[in-house]
Amino acid sequence: MLEFFLKMILDFITTILKRCEKSYLFKLKRFLLGIKAEVIFVVEEDSWVIKWVGKYITEELRNFRLINAELTTPQIFKKKIIHFGSINCLITKDGLTNPHKSNKIVLSWFHINPIDERLKYIPIINKYVDLIHTSCKITANQLIKYGFDENKVIIIPLGVDLSHFKKYNDVTKNNLNLKEKYKIPKNKIIIGSFQKDGVGWGEGLEPKLIKGPDILCKVLKKLSEEFDIHVLFGYSRFL
Repeated sequence: MLEFFLKMILDFITTILKRCEKSYLFKLKRFLLGIKAEVIFVVEEDSWVIKWVGKYITEELRNFRLINAELTTPQIFKKKIIHFGSINCLITKDGLTNPHKSNKIVLSWFHINPIDERLKYIPIINKYVDLIHTSCKITANQLIKYGFDENKVIIIPLGVDLSHFKKYNDVTKNNLNLKEKYKIPKNKIIIGSFQKDGVGWGEGLEPKLIKGPDILCKVLKKLSEEFDIHVLFGYSRFL
């Protein structure tokens, strides 16, 4: 009976949220869903990649009936697995998040900036974070260097959604005539760069130098001295 009324409340809230997802009711719904969840995945509020990673992870866990997981905030939850999708979720503008000691804490941290003031919190975070996930050996070594226990740091490379990104063999690519369609030279070595390397959330016309676009340009210039290359900058959906 309780679950029936809970479902009615959630359905009512969902109807309202279709018009106002930023409302307090939206946060209430996330909280109510989190009560039954075993995994809480915490994401940044901005529509950035961390939010989509969390969305896919929680959906797949539920779809495969592996574990009940929800996207929500840590708040007052106890005896759950709380996965912070980035260091921005664990250390917010309000300070260091401190979940209840009964929770198991996972933190994903992909990029290390040597001048990041949050690095000083690592010895504190290390005491209650159970696992630190990163995507490559370089970042893993940096995390250990700044104070995380080596046995807590795990490497899981970033995945690819195969429903959006498909690998074609040469025959298929030729049949699709993609080079003709997008006016790409046929007899050159094609190099594609599809990352958003600009500063901010807009068009990003100011280069984000921490990602090394200047280094990419120097490498491309060097390659062009030995190879006949053609470089594409843009969105991967075009290929």
